[in-house]
Amino acid sequence: MGVSNWERCSHLWKLWPFQQLNDSTLITSVLRTHLFDRNQTVEDLLHFYPTIQYNDRGNIKEEVPNRYFLMYQEANYGDKSKQEVM
Repeated sequence: MGVSNWERCSHLWKLWPFQQLNDSTLITSVLRTHLFDRNQTVEDLLHFYPTIQYNDRGNIKEEVPNRYFLMYQEANYGDKSKQEVM
């Protein structure tokens, strides 16, 4: 974790390679997925959350389209369904 120039937003810094995450929904999804399957690092999980850029009336904006999703891969749920785990 680190200090950011974003005053009103949760943030998480991956220390190596450096990447600042500013979207609280993305941070929640990545950390929740990591807590479920600790074999996957945060860096590995971020590959499943690509950032896209788009032009919004002349301003270049970035967005992570699947930031609301948890990435369970082939995890073992035991007797529980995915819905029960979530």
